Amino acid sequence: YLGNVGPGETVTARTWISDPPRGARFDRNMEFADARGRVLLRAKTTWAMIERASGRPARVRAEIAQPFLTAVSG
Repeated sequence: YLGNVGPGETVTARTWISDPPRGARFDRNMEFADARGRVLLRAKTTWAMIERASGRPARVRAEIAQPFLTAVSG
């Protein structure tokens, strides 16, 4: 947490995966920036893919991760 957002202010959110998934697990990064581009919040969360039918962990397929891996600009 690096700053506040006031009423009526606009923020831009960005999300990306910094490293390729490992099995069912991957870390997701997020940033929220104000209209001037100043980062107000950074977060890193760990996610896992779960197969709906069995409820078991499922390997993250490359085509699911790829758009988030290539979207990183810095």
